[in-house]
Amino acid sequence: MDKKKVNILMSTYNGEKYIDDQINSILKQEGVSIQLSIRDDGSSDGTIEKISKYKEEYPEMITVFYGDNIGFANSFMYLVKNCAKADFYAFADQDDIWEKDKILTAVDKIDKNEPLLYASNLKVYDTVEKREYMLFSESEINTIINKFNNYCYISNPYGCTMVWNENLQRELMKIDNPQGLTHDVWLNMVAHYKGKLIFDSNSYIHYRVHGGNACGATPKSLINKMKKYYNFYFVKKKELGISLRCISINKYFPYAADDCIRSFAVYKKGIFHKIRAFYNLGRLDVGWKSVMKYRLLMLFNKF
Repeated sequence: MDKKKVNILMSTYNGEKYIDDQINSILKQEGVSIQLSIRDDGSSDGTIEKISKYKEEYPEMITVFYGDNIGFANSFMYLVKNCAKADFYAFADQDDIWEKDKILTAVDKIDKNEPLLYASNLKVYDTVEKREYMLFSESEINTIINKFNNYCYISNPYGCTMVWNENLQRELMKIDNPQGLTHDVWLNMVAHYKGKLIFDSNSYIHYRVHGGNACGATPKSLINKMKKYYNFYFVKKKELGISLRCISINKYFPYAADDCIRSFAVYKKGIFHKIRAFYNLGRLDVGWKSVMKYRLLMLFNKF
């Protein structure tokens, strides 16, 4: 029986320190036929030299795209739209280590004739706080699974765990890349409205947190959480992104936009819209702590 072909999509940027471990763990995947598609996002260290060497060594397995710096999310989205066809697809960060059965485990769960997205838990290796832990607790896993219908208001599974089938890939190709959303949020959104999420509470990936991640796991200690949030919202001037998700839902899936989604999409357009959105936040089944956090972020136009 022929092995299923899986195209692994990896965006790289100044990742020379860890990229050997990641690529080697991808090439050692068992039970599937691997195609690795890499887009370098304008690295200035030795990353390009390293991935070019792998390309020379594995010319039939590895495809490399070189480009200017457009950001990791746009770089991943470029790969989704331009990679070679396969039976399944997966995202890969540049600095993790995969267990040898990571992809096969996912493929076995989504090898069906319907659009399916697989995601899993993460075993985090925090080199900053010098500890390791499972990212999602049992209660958080239940939240992801049971509240997937309230897509806009839940934590997103991490992109580096995501594997999807050809049926979902066809749906992705029909939709323009929405501006302002990361690749994994976008994929999760399309899977929600056009398919289904299969979440695995186990982890088959060793996820490094080292201070240089494009996106990192949330710190567990309160002080480090506060530092990360302050840096994200007020130093880097980022937003939570729920409003951006709602704007995209209004545009691409208008039939699914309820009053909450419509109000969150336009909350910046005036005091009336913000009051309406404030009220609708209280209608969400996310707990009072999350409602208070969302209202605070909305006050500063960070929602």
